[in-house]
Amino acid sequence: MNIAEGRTNVDLRAALELENGVEFALLGENLTDTNDIRMSVGNPLGMGTYAVYNRPRTITASLRIPFGE
Repeated sequence: MNIAEGRTNVDLRAALELENGVEFALLGENLTDTNDIRMSVGNPLGMGTYAVYNRPRTITASLRIPFGE
């Protein structure tokens, strides 16, 4: 098994919580949109290599609403 050299991955989460407990958040993953191999594994029979890449740039939003406090 080969493990990739060090790399930099930039993630960010920003949230706003209101007084009533409602929270809105934005999450950005791999903001630099790098395409790196995280790990590769060779087949013991010499029939190829399996590689795992990091996820592409992803931006998600979430809304949390408290119920029944």
